[in-house]
Amino acid sequence: MSDLYVDGRWTDASGEPFESTSPSSGEVVWTGRAATDDDVAEAASSARQAFEQWSKLPQAYRTNVVRAFRDLVRTRVDEIADAI
Repeated sequence: MSDLYVDGRWTDASGEPFESTSPSSGEVVWTGRAATDDDVAEAASSARQAFEQWSKLPQAYRTNVVRAFRDLVRTRVDEIADAI
């Protein structure tokens, strides 16, 4: 799997490799690359463009999307907690 989700797609980060370890066990739980300043700038630019489009949608539509997301999270709360 790639390291970053930017503009609706997974992509590889450009920075140095690193490992993330569980503080409770010391086990390596993820290995990947750090995001560079350019990676972050691309993600921020993409987010700004997405927000502009999102904010033009009717409030009722946006509310329904957020509530649907909330309901989906509630159905998978244990799975999400395990992943974190």
